[in-house]
Amino acid sequence: MNPSPGGDQVQKLRATNAKLKKLGITRGSVVTSFIGRRVQPLQKRAHPGFRYEGPNDPSRFIPDELRPCEIFKRTCQVLDDV
Repeated sequence: MNPSPGGDQVQKLRATNAKLKKLGITRGSVVTSFIGRRVQPLQKRAHPGFRYEGPNDPSRFIPDELRPCEIFKRTCQVLDDV
């Protein structure tokens, strides 16, 4: 058992984050994905986000697609360093 705050769960999350970073996944790419898919991060979903089914996904907030430049603009509004 890990005595630090959060214990083993925090260590597992850090290890997972490190693996994802090596794959090139950034917080910007995650935000861009949510904005482009028009899925609200905290809304109740029909299934986990990694099982996204495309434009007709029941978790989609709005069925209309955004242009890439609009997705980028909105991502920049959320993250200052993108």
